[in-house]
Amino acid sequence: MTELASVPVGDLPTALVTPGGFTKFKDTQGRFRTQSLFIEYPHENYPAHFTLKKRGHKGMVNMYAKYMEIADPTEYQVAMQLLGSWDHWQQLARTKWFTTRLTGWREELKTSMESDRYYEMLSKVPSEKAGVQATKWLADRYGASEDMPHKRGRPSKDEKAAYLKQLELDESDSDDDARRIGIVK
Repeated sequence: MTELASVPVGDLPTALVTPGGFTKFKDTQGRFRTQSLFIEYPHENYPAHFTLKKRGHKGMVNMYAKYMEIADPTEYQVAMQLLGSWDHWQQLARTKWFTTRLTGWREELKTSMESDRYYEMLSKVPSEKAGVQATKWLADRYGASEDMPHKRGRPSKDEKAAYLKQLELDESDSDDDARRIGIVK
């Protein structure tokens, strides 16, 4: 399998989807480029291929938009399609300046996927077969408010012991009261 086998031609510049296109993502010493890949961090010796802006900019590939379009929470397809290498993606993801952006992208992707699941389950509610499970999933996930305590299982041994001790105290108080008022001698 070649390094470009899983790369969709789509919106990527022709220079990146031709054989050897990802070699442009390495410097003259063969190291993975990070900041110099982006137009926001220009480098005199290396052309930029991506932008970090939320919208396209000067014909550059919008990495944010591609990340959201690929929508892979494992980020493997993102790595292969955008950089042609998992190792390159890992190196980029470890850089402090990129991590702050990537964290926001990951959170947004997670929320987007959760929203998709919500509407998928909501659409299944009317059907008889999947409706019960979909309704249960929706109720479990979105039905309980934060104020309502969740159902819980059996009380622990400590809780049982505390309850029994409280019953004994209440009973002894009742016996004392009964003796004091003369009901029991």
